[in-house]
Amino acid sequence: MRKLFLIVLVAVLLAASITYADNIDLNGQMRWRTELNGKDFNSDTGLAWESYLRTRINLKFDLEDNVEVFAQMQDSRVFGSPSSGALSSDRDVNLGLHQAYIKAWDLLKPGLGILGGRYAMKYGNERLFGPVGWSNVGRSFDGFKIFYENDNGKVDLFCNTLYENGQPSNYGDRFFWGLYGSSKQYPIDLFFIWNTDKTPVANDSSKKELSRVSFGAYSSKWIDNFYYEATFGYQTGSVHDTVDIAAWMVQAEARYKVNPDMNLCLAAGADITSGDDPDTNDKNEAWNELYPTAHKFRGFMDFFTGTQQAGLMDIYLRGKIAPSENTLARLDFHIFNTMQDYASAVDGKNTKSVGNELDLTLTCNAVSSSKINFGYSVFMPSEDWLGTGADNANWFYLQWLTNF
Repeated sequence: MRKLFLIVLVAVLLAASITYADNIDLNGQMRWRTELNGKDFNSDTGLAWESYLRTRINLKFDLEDNVEVFAQMQDSRVFGSPSSGALSSDRDVNLGLHQAYIKAWDLLKPGLGILGGRYAMKYGNERLFGPVGWSNVGRSFDGFKIFYENDNGKVDLFCNTLYENGQPSNYGDRFFWGLYGSSKQYPIDLFFIWNTDKTPVANDSSKKELSRVSFGAYSSKWIDNFYYEATFGYQTGSVHDTVDIAAWMVQAEARYKVNPDMNLCLAAGADITSGDDPDTNDKNEAWNELYPTAHKFRGFMDFFTGTQQAGLMDIYLRGKIAPSENTLARLDFHIFNTMQDYASAVDGKNTKSVGNELDLTLTCNAVSSSKINFGYSVFMPSEDWLGTGADNANWFYLQWLTNF
């Protein structure tokens, strides 16, 4: 079936290129990455070697002056999985459509439009909503959004289906509703998100699994050589209709361009999420991470990409310099602590210490269509977090990305 899909898709692309040459945009991206992974905190096991390949082909049709159809075919694979070199029938199991949607604008009035299908979402600095470009797969949603834009700003109203159970009355379905607005006059974005899970609670069918509302704001701006960004969010609602949600997050960064000619920047920031208080059984105070491009935050080793029940405080420093037009060097240092106490792995006493992470990234744009990255990261865990026998975790990667 996969092979048939690939043959049909290639035929459609070729036919479309000939028939609609003036109304079609065909491009793509290929990214190869190899990693040496020692994230198990055990130096005796050595480094695990894995390589990844992600290929995307983008096809956009301009059907009318205000209507377009977009499809993004994607193949995402880990080298050797499924095994390579064999005449196997399962070679194309990783192939599919990452995005596919219809978009129309200037409907009824200028600036009003709708998009429906499978699409990626990107808002603000991607701390709460992002396509996760680092991932070998990435994130996209099935749903629709209605948008309106004018000289003052833009507003998106969207509804996404996270899981379809196929039962009457949306039994067991999970939805993600939202409203996101950004101003063109002032550096401020506002958001309102509603997550629902219609799965009935096991011992009481009248109660539902989840109803959670997230709302907040994002702001960022350059003022001469100074830059700031800040995100604030609060969550309320209920789990099982019995446990109240009361969680919050804040992320803020200040950046200063010391030497504009060499793009020398120094930055400091904090990323803090609330944790669940074990003494309040009728409340859940742990911030749910929603849908961020998590790799951009909390260290490149990705130890804390998901929701942290004890909360997390990440204080970080960053330095970045571009010694030439085609090269960039960046160094990040993170200090991690939980927001709620946990029992130390050494003596059982209450503690919040987790560890520190250092990330070094080198970027080279030797060819205009390509970017090569090299990265090295080390995580230094506290003894309280992992005990006295844990070693530092090390991780290396080399990545080559090409657009065509």
